[in-house]
Amino acid sequence: MRSTPARQEIWRSYASLADAENRRPFFRSLREVIDFRGQAMSALGRLHRAAQLPTLIVWGARDPFIPVSHAVAAHEAIPGSRLEIFEGVGHYPHCEAPERFVEVLVDFIASTKPARLRPHSPPPADGAAAPD
Repeated sequence: MRSTPARQEIWRSYASLADAENRRPFFRSLREVIDFRGQAMSALGRLHRAAQLPTLIVWGARDPFIPVSHAVAAHEAIPGSRLEIFEGVGHYPHCEAPERFVEVLVDFIASTKPARLRPHSPPPADGAAAPD
């Protein structure tokens, strides 16, 4: 089998699981998101919270793990986000099409106004919710 950037990334990801310090949090996250029926948790209902942040979504049209419809749904849920779908690319656009990935990222950074967020305030001592 011929080595490709995507295969190298997959191998690097799997190899990292040999280390228990990497394996524990990976499987903890996996158990929280996936159960015997498939995906058990979705961020879709919370993605609108990212509307204040410049958001670039880069997806491979041929992603065999997460369908491109998830990218479209995320883009629709995040007002002002930018969606780039790479045709002929799978789960690792940064590895499979690195030149295009860099072009898109550099353009996004150059053409996007940085977010101005207010500092996070700790909740009041009495346990009541902090005002927005």
